[in-house]
Amino acid sequence: MVAVLLLSNVLAADINLNNLDVIKFTLEEGKSKTIGFNQKEYSLLSNSVSETEVKLDINNLTISINKESAVDADLNSDGKTDISITYLANVEKTATLEVKKVGVVKEEIGDTTEKSPLKFNSKTVIGAIIIVILILIALSAVRKTKNPEKLYRKAESLHKEAQEFHEDGDEETALELYEKAESLRERARELENK
Repeated sequence: MVAVLLLSNVLAADINLNNLDVIKFTLEEGKSKTIGFNQKEYSLLSNSVSETEVKLDINNLTISINKESAVDADLNSDGKTDISITYLANVEKTATLEVKKVGVVKEEIGDTTEKSPLKFNSKTVIGAIIIVILILIALSAVRKTKNPEKLYRKAESLHKEAQEFHEDGDEETALELYEKAESLRERARELENK
């Protein structure tokens, strides 16, 4: 029941920082939006919008932000900055704002605090390697098993080669090749009888 209520509160927020680190939005003077942050909602009201400054109320906290400047805000009054709000632009009393979570670690080159994808997915990578190895073993086992047809083809090839040596007058090599061909035929017959 409590989880359902928390979920409905999060989904009702106009600006949800529970899942995002940065969000840009517009806010018209006199209007308000709801910020979802750490499973709570905070009301953000635009008191005034001018070319140079926007004044906001976040629950009971009033802040002024100069154009193209950022101001840090402590939403939950715990003494730590939770978000940073930047006033980007103004069009007819409507401010464009950017809200960032403070303390979010961005991935940088050489940063070892973030989990690398290889470490994070190490079980998947190891599993894939094992599967590839098993497939290679199965393929090599299939290749090594002699089927009678392959043996007969090899014997036929050796027999033709032996005939060429016989025609050239090399009886010794021809005889060796005839014997190998006959040996392959015998193995093929044995496999057929199994």
